[in-house]
Amino acid sequence: MKEAQTEVLATPRDPWLWIAMATVIAALVFGVLWLPRWERARTPQPAKRSERVLDERPEWRSLVDTTLATGRVDAPPILAELREGGAREDAPPLAPIRTVVESDRPRFTWPPVDGATSYRIDVSTDGSTVALSEPLTDTSWQPSVPFPRGRAYEWRVVATTKTGEVSMPKPTAPHALFAVLSTSAEDEIESARSARPDDKLLLGLLYARAGVVERAEEELRNYAASVPQSAIAARLHRAVAGWLE
Repeated sequence: MKEAQTEVLATPRDPWLWIAMATVIAALVFGVLWLPRWERARTPQPAKRSERVLDERPEWRSLVDTTLATGRVDAPPILAELREGGAREDAPPLAPIRTVVESDRPRFTWPPVDGATSYRIDVSTDGSTVALSEPLTDTSWQPSVPFPRGRAYEWRVVATTKTGEVSMPKPTAPHALFAVLSTSAEDEIESARSARPDDKLLLGLLYARAGVVERAEEELRNYAASVPQSAIAARLHRAVAGWLE
């Protein structure tokens, strides 16, 4: 009789008892393995650093959200001022021209002139010369003194030849105009680069808003490449790339 009782206890045959035991085991497994994860999911997690930055800078959030919602990026007014209404094909092959430059010591480049023995660069603003190079034999020049930021400049190169001087741009061509990025815009772009170094969209839009066309095109091209399925990203890049034409 005792042996029979022992057998019943060791190997219960009641299916409900098996179900009860399985339920207890499942509850223990859930409590040990899954409950902590479930609690973490219920607990609000802190935002990622990059998202917090956008929340801390509502003007950046607004710029990105508005651009994505409209699918548009408009050229800033400064570009129209630097182009004087002339077509791109009428502009002389000089650089920088028709854009805002990031550096306050931009490098000037121009095509060689046949028979030139030297070149001279004259940079002015508001009719006053701010930089005048020494005679040059190369077709590029970088000033040693920085230009004041946030201003527009006109420049020309004068080539000395055996038959006289040749000026670029020609008197009948549009002036060679450019502007140097303002201090406030430079600081904002550097802040964005530090806080969100991988945010090509934000950097591209900030460069575009400031009129730094080549850098804007570069950042938006990289952004479009990172999201090839996005029609909006491709559209934004094409719009800014068109400013270079």
